[in-house]
Amino acid sequence: MSTAGLFFRLSRMYSPKGYVCILHHEKILQVPETLTESDESNIKRLCALLLQVVMMKDIIKTSLEAVNSSLNGREEHLKSDLMAMIDGSKEGDGIGWAAASP
Repeated sequence: MSTAGLFFRLSRMYSPKGYVCILHHEKILQVPETLTESDESNIKRLCALLLQVVMMKDIIKTSLEAVNSSLNGREEHLKSDLMAMIDGSKEGDGIGWAAASP
């Protein structure tokens, strides 16, 4: 999201095939300076801008949920595995992880 005064633009980065990221910029929207009941174009522009804000909030919420669920409860397991690898005390051959690499 980028803002400048009354202007707003939503930019999203996504990876459709999983290995190349694409940055997509939505069109620039402007917050109307005035709103009156008879001015439908300004009301429509404001609704379009508010829709972009709601979309941005949903993207952020979904991303946070994905990150939190992928790490939930695994931090301690990862920490113990890393410490075991550093100490060379990982179950198995008894030699350090670097020496055990193919």
